[in-house]
Amino acid sequence: LANSPILSYSCVPVSPAADQWVYSYFSERAFDILGLTSEEVIAISPDWLDNVHPADHQQIRETLAGLADKSEYSIEYRFRRPDGVYLWLHDFGRPQRGPDGRVTKLFGHMEDVTAQREAADALRQAEARLNHIVSNSPMATYTLQVRYLPQRDLFCNFITENIEGLTGYSADELLEQTPLWRSRIHPDDRAKLWEARRDPQVMRAPTVEYRFTRRDGVEIWLEDTSHGIFGPDGQVNEIIGQLQEVTERKRVQLQLEESQRFISQLAAAIPSQV
Repeated sequence: LANSPILSYSCVPVSPAADQWVYSYFSERAFDILGLTSEEVIAISPDWLDNVHPADHQQIRETLAGLADKSEYSIEYRFRRPDGVYLWLHDFGRPQRGPDGRVTKLFGHMEDVTAQREAADALRQAEARLNHIVSNSPMATYTLQVRYLPQRDLFCNFITENIEGLTGYSADELLEQTPLWRSRIHPDDRAKLWEARRDPQVMRAPTVEYRFTRRDGVEIWLEDTSHGIFGPDGQVNEIIGQLQEVTERKRVQLQLEESQRFISQLAAAIPSQV
């Protein structure tokens, strides 16, 4: 126990009501983690909550109050070291009961989980930032999952919420109603879509453009850019893509193409000079 990264302890109730507990034993490595010797921990145990973050007081009280109905307990809270630094502790253990069924002692352990909590918080913050960026982007992002057994199948399993601003349909609608997306594509453009019946590695170009009818009946042009994620076996397991509206760009492009055709036809109609 002296070299364990987990601190062990035992607790006894101060009164029969078991609403306050004091440590009767605490690991010698207490100073390395808590900044207090085992003797100091035992000495301050009647006022343990004074060293716990105020936001965590209630859950500790509720855990202690519910010991009578539990065979084990587990809780995480912030403890303030003597240097003023808070660390996250995972406090877990089992109660011991007397002949009358009352809890007479706690045998528990404490583990410093500050690094894990900070890493989890950092991950949540990063995900929140990414979600904000993606949700406020003019591009909607989607993923398609590829299955090969029992037969080749292709289905959308994720699409960002901003697809609703683009198409008028929510992400939930498009995910739950699989045929909906294809039904809104212009019939002449449906061959450009990803299809399960084709080999995913050669099924379509990385960037395609097609006409899509929004919920309000307005037809827009979408640019769909995607690429495949390959597995160890060399097969495409997932497709990640982005959609953006290019209606105005397409309108200008079509007008330019029409002008070029007109000029070509006009030039062909003019007799050549000998």
